[in-house]
Amino acid sequence: MKVGLTLLALLTICSILATFQPDTTMYSSILYRILLVLLSVNLLLCTGKRLPGLFCKLGHKITEEELEKFNLSDGDKTNHVEEAFKRFIQYFSETGFAVQHLQNKSRGLMIATKGKGDLIAPPIIHFSILVIVIGAMVGTMGASRNINCYPDTNAPIPASIKNGYSIELISFKTLYDDKNELSNWQSKFKLLKDGTVVTEGVTEVNKPFKYQGMKFYQSAYGNAHKIMVRMGDMEKELFFESNQPIQLMGNTSIVFTADGNRSFLNKYENGYLTEITELVPGQKIMPVEGLEMTYIVSKPYSVLNVKTDPGVPIVMTGFVLLSMGFILFWFGRYQEVKIMGDCEKNTIGIFSHGRNKSLQEKLYQDLKNLI
Repeated sequence: MKVGLTLLALLTICSILATFQPDTTMYSSILYRILLVLLSVNLLLCTGKRLPGLFCKLGHKITEEELEKFNLSDGDKTNHVEEAFKRFIQYFSETGFAVQHLQNKSRGLMIATKGKGDLIAPPIIHFSILVIVIGAMVGTMGASRNINCYPDTNAPIPASIKNGYSIELISFKTLYDDKNELSNWQSKFKLLKDGTVVTEGVTEVNKPFKYQGMKFYQSAYGNAHKIMVRMGDMEKELFFESNQPIQLMGNTSIVFTADGNRSFLNKYENGYLTEITELVPGQKIMPVEGLEMTYIVSKPYSVLNVKTDPGVPIVMTGFVLLSMGFILFWFGRYQEVKIMGDCEKNTIGIFSHGRNKSLQEKLYQDLKNLI
């Protein structure tokens, strides 16, 4: 028990650190996985230790040996032990108890039980926590990546998340409510597998799009400037994000910026702004010798966080089992009554067991009234 609580405390500390430092890889670290494995082993041992006693109690049958061995030294006096046992059987039958009864000429033994679900609740709770821990362990095998998505351009999804998939941004827009107040940000995109569109998706902040174990979250956005770059025999269309410095040859750097529908190219020499050029489609710029850049268009781009977590179904199964365990624990109300009767001593002994004391007291009094 102490070992399990210590491991839970260490996992909690690690989780808190990961929460306040989201850039860390705590959840996929060796330390975190070792703690999860140790907690799983601890829970497995604790559960295994309880099972033999549980099975023994659930499958217990009264034997002749047990009947002969009991020694009733104290109890309630009566000259009609057999008749009292008959009344007990009728009472237990009417109140939903399962009854075992064994009797010979001189003595009788009766065991009545009710609410056995209460007994299996602790193992179910232990097992459900184990399933949740295993799910968390499997979840550390997942991956999460931010992907910059540009209009009409394929952005490959890393193979560590899903092999062969890519994203093509259709549109990005800022949403406003009826009062013209900012509501959300939305990206609409195509999802491709080996170059073929398999589905289209829409994602917003806190409203991820889901597909085959992948979740697509709206993470960030900005303006991207589509530029045709020519250098020697090389010619390629590239997207450059606003406000991101691009280091060229020597001490020259450039920064693309946007102001509403207008786009600009800022040129820096040795860190100082030397030139600002407003861009129009088709315009050619040569920021340095040998490099020609042709401005095409500026469009919003979107940053999507693509995530896989294979442990989620396992964790959810664990929580369902945990809920079942707690329901059985709180509403099971296990009751066990052992009644011994000695015809030679004209004595009946009643021994009850259960978590609810008021129920046990009422049951004991009801049975005494039947003697």
